[in-house]
Amino acid sequence: MDILRSFVINLSVTIIFFTAIKLILPSNSIKKYVSFVMGIMLIAVMLQPIITIFTSEDKLTAKIEKNLQTNNINLEKSNNNINESKKAAVLKNIENEAIRLLKGENADKDFKVKINGSVDVEKVVVDIKGVEVWVSDSKNIKKVQKVQIGKESKEEPLNDDFSDKIKVQLSKALSISKDKIIIYKD
Repeated sequence: MDILRSFVINLSVTIIFFTAIKLILPSNSIKKYVSFVMGIMLIAVMLQPIITIFTSEDKLTAKIEKNLQTNNINLEKSNNNINESKKAAVLKNIENEAIRLLKGENADKDFKVKINGSVDVEKVVVDIKGVEVWVSDSKNIKKVQKVQIGKESKEEPLNDDFSDKIKVQLSKALSISKDKIIIYKD
């Protein structure tokens, strides 16, 4: 609508201007040339909306392409987020299965498992780099440990028969080496 409105205003102003020039010019041979030039200018004014439509079509095409690129980028980000959440879910499921396995044979203990690894969702491959297991007695109330500010507390891994038994269970279930499994007392 804006294009049509500006076209009508430009055409009206041009015709009024040309009429005023024709009235002012004296009747001689120059009047023919001036009328010819004004006719060409009037044609240019009349072609302006058509030219505007074609140039705006290029702008529209550019906007559509830009929106498509933006949508593709958003789609890639969304796919990456979905893949990351799938990877996290797979690792969490493996952790839960490990806890269930350990709890099945050691009902009197509580376990917390952390698996360090990577997941290739497309190839459905899980590469487990390490497993950390924290064992605590489920009947005992846990003591509040001393808070150390500014120091990292290092946990000592357990190396007893019970931890070896847990390592054997997990290494069979997860198909990894026992060296990749570390057991801590919680």
